Amino acid sequence: MGFFTPTSRRSFIFGFLAFVASESIIAQMEETVVSTVEEFVAAIGPNRTIKLKPGTYSLSDLDPAASSRYAYFERAFDGNELIISGVQNLQIIGLGIKPPLLLTRPRYGDVLKFRECQNITIKNIEAGHGPEKGFCRGGVFTFIDSENIQVNSCILFGSGVLGIKAENVNGLICGNTVIKECTYHILSLFACQNVTFKECQFNNNKEYELVTVLNSGNVQFLQCGFRNNLIAVDYDFFFNVKESEPVKLQRCTIESNNVPYFAASPRLLDLIETDLDSNTFRKGSAYPPNS
Repeated sequence: MGFFTPTSRRSFIFGFLAFVASESIIAQMEETVVSTVEEFVAAIGPNRTIKLKPGTYSLSDLDPAASSRYAYFERAFDGNELIISGVQNLQIIGLGIKPPLLLTRPRYGDVLKFRECQNITIKNIEAGHGPEKGFCRGGVFTFIDSENIQVNSCILFGSGVLGIKAENVNGLICGNTVIKECTYHILSLFACQNVTFKECQFNNNKEYELVTVLNSGNVQFLQCGFRNNLIAVDYDFFFNVKESEPVKLQRCTIESNNVPYFAASPRLLDLIETDLDSNTFRKGSAYPPNS
């Protein structure tokens, strides 16, 4: 009975209400099965379920003119990135045991960027950059000014420079997802509320602060694993939480990471039944002096 704190109860209620609303909407959604990247982008719109057949979908192969009201391309230094904007009630679901692969070539662009979207589900998708590793800016999934986002059973890999970036998002649930081999960070949350990562794995990422949470509330990691991550510089933190409610890590495993410090401030991390094992804190302490 003690598992539900006031914060976790609030998250549970929020998630339950979002689930009930989404179940009602699903019955009204148009379903499209696609097998090419052209079909995928053309199908993007509100009240849609897009099911991707197994295979590779290279967004960089598309003509930038192949755009619509809801999906279009913007220049990102060395190529174009796909923007999905103003969409409500969209599901992107991969078919098959092996997730379909969403790939983009520009090293400085995001794979998928959502702006002003609501009720978005991405399930059973693998996504990343290739063939060259990226630096400077390009991530995998970015959500801006959006709400009720679900990412389930996905694999997000580097490069991108980070797996998930969210700005001004209310309601992000990421479950049973792997973020691996990203070249700068794991994830960043800015001005977000009601964010849950459950049963996710964060492995072999680098190089600067790994988890950033700024000006956000009700952020929690439940039964997640953080393994073999590296911060190469000597001045960043595994968890950089500032101007936010304490971030909860419950029943998580944090092992074999090599970082200067675990967190910028111990009072902004709430560790519950969470194990830290075989980590290296190169500055000699999990927390900086006077933190």
